[in-house]
Amino acid sequence: MYKGFVNSLLFLSTFVCCSASAVGWHHGFAIGLSKYQASSDIQFYDQTQASNQSLSAELTAETSAQLMHTLVGFEGYSISSDWAFSYALEQFKVTDTATANNSTYAIELKGLSAEMDAGLAIIKFRNGLRLYGLAGVRYLTHKFDTKINLVEQAQLKADQFQLYTGLRLDMPLYKSLVLHIKADTAIADNTYSRLSAGLNYRLSRNLSLVTEAELGNLELTSGKDGQTDYYNYDGDLNKLSIKAVYIW
Repeated sequence: MYKGFVNSLLFLSTFVCCSASAVGWHHGFAIGLSKYQASSDIQFYDQTQASNQSLSAELTAETSAQLMHTLVGFEGYSISSDWAFSYALEQFKVTDTATANNSTYAIELKGLSAEMDAGLAIIKFRNGLRLYGLAGVRYLTHKFDTKINLVEQAQLKADQFQLYTGLRLDMPLYKSLVLHIKADTAIADNTYSRLSAGLNYRLSRNLSLVTEAELGNLELTSGKDGQTDYYNYDGDLNKLSIKAVYIW
């Protein structure tokens, strides 16, 4: 299901960039490296115990393979003084161990997020400061796997489409340095709220370097409590990123 959404996102991003080519528009496409950490409380149906299990873990990307997993993604934007369109596709893979009932669980969590939003400037000044009101759509998916001594205890998946609203602030600090602040929250039973701040340094006409910190709180549930497909994630997904942005 998410492949169709991702393909639509790619098509729409290309359409927006090509059609929004009037004077006053500029576009950006970014790739980079992100470091994830997830302070997580996870409930799931343990197949061996035949009952619900609760685990708390500090999930991080530790191996080179897990770190490389976060590289497969992109984001971009098209922006004018009145409008801001953005899109992003990213994924993560984090692991940890947790103890419950005198057993040690090896946990692996994979996640993917694909999103796009549109913003309308509600406050703007001649110095370039802009505040945009945002509305968007996001697809989230989790793949959760846990084992005890290499024996599978649970292998579950949860996904959801979410509408979200928020604000984006672009604040020029110096001639080549801009501060970006963005906050949004989901309009859904499963909540997801995020706050990010990034510094954008313009290296040249066509290249910027962005460093960004993001704090997020996510609750995602799949299946029914007590059933074999039950999965509930409640925790913080925090991210540090450095990105190279090509601008035209």
